[in-house]
Amino acid sequence: MRVNSTRYLYVLASEAGICRVSASKGEPGPAKSLQYASDYSLTVVESVKVPVATAMKVKARAMEMMRGARVFGEWFKVTPEIACAALRLAMIEHAQGPLAPSEQ
Repeated sequence: MRVNSTRYLYVLASEAGICRVSASKGEPGPAKSLQYASDYSLTVVESVKVPVATAMKVKARAMEMMRGARVFGEWFKVTPEIACAALRLAMIEHAQGPLAPSEQ
């Protein structure tokens, strides 16, 4: 039995002007359950493949960076660009450690 050692992290944007950072085992696409539950079209804006041990830590850190814009659950009132930047910065921090204030 082969264990999947990677996950995809991705930014999902809604026509409603909200975004979320999500994780999946397979290549991302708007999750059917999310799309069915939404009145708005959902689009994957960015995705990256990461080790499974990293995925939840990076996702949690990206969500922490956007916490002031939380609408509900994992959805945030931010532009797709901001959500992508949070995901990228969380990945950098995980790889290199937190940035000092002068580096941000």
